[in-house]
Amino acid sequence: MNRLENFLKYKYILLAIMILTIFSIFDIFNIKDGLQTNLYQGFKLVKVTEEKIKIDEKNLVISARMPEIHYSNEEVERYINSYIRRNINDSINHERQESQLYKNNSKTNVNINYHIVFENKSLLNIVIYKEIRYKDNKFKQEKDSYVFDLNTGQRIFLNNLLKDNEDYEDVIYDYIIDYIKDNKLKVDKNKIKINKYTNYEIIDEGINIYFNPYKSSKEDLAYEFKIPFTIFKNKNDIPGDMDYIELNDVFFNQNTASRLDSMASAIIEKIDDSRLVDKYKIESKFNGVVLDIDCLSTGCKTILNVQYFPNKVFCMKECGDNALEVLYGLENGAVYSDYAVIPFDMKEVRVSDKKGKRVISDYEELKEWWNNEK
Repeated sequence: MNRLENFLKYKYILLAIMILTIFSIFDIFNIKDGLQTNLYQGFKLVKVTEEKIKIDEKNLVISARMPEIHYSNEEVERYINSYIRRNINDSINHERQESQLYKNNSKTNVNINYHIVFENKSLLNIVIYKEIRYKDNKFKQEKDSYVFDLNTGQRIFLNNLLKDNEDYEDVIYDYIIDYIKDNKLKVDKNKIKINKYTNYEIIDEGINIYFNPYKSSKEDLAYEFKIPFTIFKNKNDIPGDMDYIELNDVFFNQNTASRLDSMASAIIEKIDDSRLVDKYKIESKFNGVVLDIDCLSTGCKTILNVQYFPNKVFCMKECGDNALEVLYGLENGAVYSDYAVIPFDMKEVRVSDKKGKRVISDYEELKEWWNNEK
């Protein structure tokens, strides 16, 4: 079971808390909602145009796409554009100097591109990609991620993002090193250095940390590591600025019910053996009776709460086996229980603690592990 590696040890819980706190601070908790809102409304706060640059010299060819953002706050727009342009130009000049210094007989090809990986009303995350190709199909790939505060135009370095977590360097470093060991990756650990300038990009599940060159022809792997969210087993570990929901029925009826769409249909059918006929009605497959949506089981409501509000922590204690089977398969979300809540017919679950990661495929063994990890 790939997804409830949610039972992570203390330092991993700290890591999740750290990232979840970030999202609260910068109002980017509901990433999916933010992205979907932009799509549904047919606009983005930041527009992007580009300038194409072509340099063809004796031993060097550079093709670059220089982005230029357009934003309602002209001062912020000017600051961000100046910052990005300066860094791309520095990169181009560096490659030209390298070419003149070493004077290779064959041409080096450099491609510079960009991508907006995340945007909402508070943040803009733009990544600049650079691929350098040499003779004999040798190459290296680099990317520089810039996260900007759209209120000030200032770049948000990793230490700014994690300003309330003084030990962020050790926590992230330990997580990455453990991941390398657990997956038996042959990497140069000297490249794994965490500080304020460490490259990161915002993703739905947390952040990606990477080290340049993150890919090259010398190694068959990428120096890129996903720092994930997790489950909470101790209520004290829930961040103070992250809402904890004890009463799933009440929360569902007041908040989640109005959001239901096709994504909810499969969950409702799997857990309650019912069919969603419209936003506020379900049809029971047992007798065909049409009922109000608030007649769903508490377990089903809990899973739907988790699915539609991944930025909140929900009590999972009222989940039955059907609901737990679905819960254990969710990609995102946060739940809480101070005792083991496990489906009886569980097949396997991947767990992680101070001893490392392993797969547990026995109910009693998982229960014992959970109790020991309190």
